[in-house]
Amino acid sequence: MKYLEKIESLKEQIVNEKDKVLFDEILACYKGKALRAAYIMTWISIVESLKQKFNEMAVRDSQVEKFVAEIKEKEEKEKPVDKDILDNAKKYGLISAVEYEKLDNIRKMRNIYAHPYQISPSPEEVIAAIKIAVESVLSKPPLLRHGYVREVIDSLAKNFHYIDDDEEKIKEFAKSIAWKIHPETYPYIFRISCEHLESLIKDPSLSRFVRRLLIFIDKLFEEINLDHIDERWKFIEVCKKFPNGCALLISTTRIWKLVPEQIQDMVIGYLLEPVSEDKILPPTTFGLKIVFSLYNKGLLTDSQQKKFFNIINKREVSYYTLIQAEIPLKFYINKILENLKSYTWSLQNPAGVALSNIDAHQFFDLTTQKQEELGRNVLQACEGNAFKVIDFLNKVSEKCSQYPKDFIKGIFLETLINENGQFRLKIEHFGTAIKCVLNCEEEICLDILKDVEEKLKISSPKKGYDIFLKNKLVKAIEILESLSRSINKEPINQILLRIKTTLKIHLQKCNELEKDNNVF
Repeated sequence: MKYLEKIESLKEQIVNEKDKVLFDEILACYKGKALRAAYIMTWISIVESLKQKFNEMAVRDSQVEKFVAEIKEKEEKEKPVDKDILDNAKKYGLISAVEYEKLDNIRKMRNIYAHPYQISPSPEEVIAAIKIAVESVLSKPPLLRHGYVREVIDSLAKNFHYIDDDEEKIKEFAKSIAWKIHPETYPYIFRISCEHLESLIKDPSLSRFVRRLLIFIDKLFEEINLDHIDERWKFIEVCKKFPNGCALLISTTRIWKLVPEQIQDMVIGYLLEPVSEDKILPPTTFGLKIVFSLYNKGLLTDSQQKKFFNIINKREVSYYTLIQAEIPLKFYINKILENLKSYTWSLQNPAGVALSNIDAHQFFDLTTQKQEELGRNVLQACEGNAFKVIDFLNKVSEKCSQYPKDFIKGIFLETLINENGQFRLKIEHFGTAIKCVLNCEEEICLDILKDVEEKLKISSPKKGYDIFLKNKLVKAIEILESLSRSINKEPINQILLRIKTTLKIHLQKCNELEKDNNVF
């Protein structure tokens, strides 16, 4: 009875309904104590199950299709096929080497038990044979190999209507076939996917196929619980042959965590310094987005991060590319500052365009020191007539509430006091600079004006008093007087009056020096 219960419980593991028919006959033979028949039927169930698996695989795999045709031809000629089927089951990965030895032993014993004058199997031998049959063959689905895999990947990469482009449907499709695919095909899947991606990413109109493949591959490897790779994947060879496709696939899927650091470095290299006709080019928006995504996920090593920051701050990398890749301003603020300080319009103007196009909230992510430094350099570039920077300053004056206080303060400070606390006047955009302050919320406006007032009180002229400073002071005072008449908020007017008074003191000293020494 205990043996019978063991046999009956095995039926639940069988995946194909056709295999259950023969299993029921094995069970009937066992119950009737026809052990020889039960053993022989067990072998027949093994062979028939393997044949059925090959038939299913042949629909999708041309190599298996050829083998199936050979078997049919031998059967028509009444030639034995059992050993061929078992050998090819091992070859195509339907059974392991250990399972092969166990099954081949059943085949050999079946030949012995098939003859009535030989010994008969014991109940224990029959149970063991049935258990091996179920666990090694009957409980397993047919695993599809290279032919099927190629068809799936090709269809995903070429056929518009192969699958709905809904992410969840793509994932569901990957999940539905993951268990059918033979593990030996995983490196092949990687290679042909890289091959397709290499050509697809060159044409923006084919981005839907790129997205499909990436979603499919990532979900597929998740479902099979891919947790290691080996030399069969040939990463270096594939990276060299399909650099962009390989870099994309590795960096956007769970493969990234499994590859050696050397391969990661190669991928980062191809993304940040793409090569075309043996020339290194600036990174694309696409490449920067991928590397930045890896950075945000904490998947870059220190050296990889350093390379990323060095590249984005190179002059050859355009601000347009950085903005399109959604790289935050804080990562390339030093490049902006360097260009604004250059006194060269060809560098200052692109920086001005970039600042105009960057979302204002990114300015708040800068340190207060960098905010003030940026404000100062925006103003000084405007003094040098960098027209795109002037356009940005005008934009700020109209939308100053969107920008941080220290940035606005830096703009106004630069018109009056340098970084060393010395007084000097930059008058060309003095009116716009103070307009930036006055258009802020009252509390922020007062904070900025008070800070500037304090610094102005303790400052001394950078180059002494001369006719140039005198003329600038006259203009600055006129601007302040004009603004005062249009401001209805007394606290602000009081500070403006005190600033104007300080400037008048400097003007008076200019006049006194002119009168006493006739130096002007």
